[in-house]
Amino acid sequence: MSLRNKEDFMSERKKLYALSGALVAICALFFILNAISSKKSSDFSKEERSNEQNKQQIEQKNKETSESESKKDEDAPKSAFLIPKAKNGATIALILDDAGQNTEFLSRYTSLPFPFAVSVLPELPHTKECAALVRKSGKELMLHQPMQSENLSLYPGPGSIQPEMTTSEIAAIIEKNLENLGGGVRGMNNHEGSLITANAVKMGAVLELCKKRGIYFLDSRTTTQSAASAVSLEMDIPILERNAPYIDNEIDREKMLSRIYETLNFANAHGQAIVIAHVDKSANILPALLLELYPHLIQNGYRFTTPSTLLKKTAE
Repeated sequence: MSLRNKEDFMSERKKLYALSGALVAICALFFILNAISSKKSSDFSKEERSNEQNKQQIEQKNKETSESESKKDEDAPKSAFLIPKAKNGATIALILDDAGQNTEFLSRYTSLPFPFAVSVLPELPHTKECAALVRKSGKELMLHQPMQSENLSLYPGPGSIQPEMTTSEIAAIIEKNLENLGGGVRGMNNHEGSLITANAVKMGAVLELCKKRGIYFLDSRTTTQSAASAVSLEMDIPILERNAPYIDNEIDREKMLSRIYETLNFANAHGQAIVIAHVDKSANILPALLLELYPHLIQNGYRFTTPSTLLKKTAE
């Protein structure tokens, strides 16, 4: 073999070695990339399986929560009432007027499972027993102070404030009536009284006595001409006012229910409602209606309170 041929042969051999090395490198790279791809695919598969498991767990939890909520709804009291959901912390302060006639009707109310106030008329045959029953039940006791109405032919009852009375006579009659009820009286409101509550001087005497005795005054609002609010501002003595309709002006279950719905709407708009009903007048309908309504009202977010608690929160 000539020298040139030998050199050509060696050159071709080196190229072959280089090509072989390149092929080996390419194969090695291929295997490495394939291994990486397999690992990623395996990791992705694991992640996918994990995500699927998490998804199944979430779906199972949501199903269990849904079933639990459904069971709660089934266990919750079914309502035949059109009760809106409470708004603005809707709170109801109920006052039952005209107690003192008998204890039988009053006991239908005092057994109700929520706080309210009972306002007892003075100097009636069962005044003391009714006041004692209110105290024993834990409900809030009020004096239902008789006051003369604009219709002078209507006598508001014993212990009443009359238009000819002086301020000292007004204070004296209220003191006597409070003693007649016994201890634990937290406040008072007017029985009738459209003539007296419209008189700023006489209402000043009433509020002065309330301040002295540490009791609140609640204006029953038997007249739109009441001076109680203006006098209270002038004397810096906070008072309360009925701001919802009388529940039982008409002794009919559906009409009473309509007045209660109006009360709820007012409470939702303003945060609270002060509403009045009457012990003897509606005793054959209202206690049972309130007892039936109560769980549905609570379920929908309403709260019950007493006038004294409401006044305290208002003052804060």
